[in-house]
Amino acid sequence: RNVVDNSNWATMRGNNLEPKARADYELNFGIDMPAALVIHKDYPFIRASLDGFNQEKNIALEIKCPGKDDHETALKGMVPEKYYPQIQHQILASGAAEVHYYSFFNDVGVLVRVVRRDGDRQRDCGLVVRGDAQETP
Repeated sequence: RNVVDNSNWATMRGNNLEPKARADYELNFGIDMPAALVIHKDYPFIRASLDGFNQEKNIALEIKCPGKDDHETALKGMVPEKYYPQIQHQILASGAAEVHYYSFFNDVGVLVRVVRRDGDRQRDCGLVVRGDAQETP
């Protein structure tokens, strides 16, 4: 079987730094966040690989080890727009009450904000399944 490596520098950087970033998050916020594969409770074809998930607190973790520009966006208190569809998919698949977005650059981590389910954004991204649409809290 031929395996194609579709990695780029950003993916390789993230894969290399993710364990360190997760440890930094866990140390700073006191929440254990093991990586997890989650499957939607009613639609098993909807799945997500989470950088971290705390089942007890029902919080998912999305770690990014970005370049300078995306980290500067995080330092301004914003999640870069390009990551919202991924985060909303994670919420849909996991049923998490919230996702913590954690940007980690040059050994500096920042929890930007708590991202909650956004039914309108999920619809815009085509992520809503029948009977699963909810209004934004």
